[in-house]
Amino acid sequence: MGLFGLGGDGLGPFTGYLFGRSLEKELKKQEKKERKKLQRQAEREALLSAKANIDDDSWRHHCEDGSDYGLDPEDFDTKAEYDEALYEEKYSWREAYVNDSDVLKYGLNVNAYETEDVLLEALDSKEIEDDELNGWRELYINDPDVLKYGLDPNDYETEDDLCDAIDARADEEDE
Repeated sequence: MGLFGLGGDGLGPFTGYLFGRSLEKELKKQEKKERKKLQRQAEREALLSAKANIDDDSWRHHCEDGSDYGLDPEDFDTKAEYDEALYEEKYSWREAYVNDSDVLKYGLNVNAYETEDVLLEALDSKEIEDDELNGWRELYINDPDVLKYGLDPNDYETEDDLCDAIDARADEEDE
């Protein structure tokens, strides 16, 4: 038989050799891929394990600073405990204003204010605005025309409305 003669397996010796060699290469490639895959998986598991073994105290280095409130993260076992204490220290002032008559009068939401000073500024602003809108009423309480015509400044939305009412009564009187 020649170079490409058939052997007992149906392949010639050289063809059988090439086929075997090709199969061997393919198996080595598969083994190499499998080793790489297992290596990557082991690396991932090692990384996850390393992350799991990192000290749970790492939150202490990245949490909000509570030193203005006398809080130190080292005094707390968990981040949740620290955050709760910090929240309590920062916002406990709100409780005093929840049912405050001025806060309710002006419809302010105490939770919308970061600090007590900001809330008090908002209250002052509302009071000034209220005085500007309604302060005119006090000027007319003892006004002779208002008393003469039996008018109540609180019954009128604006000062102009009250003045129009005074003028209308005066015109009625003149007729």
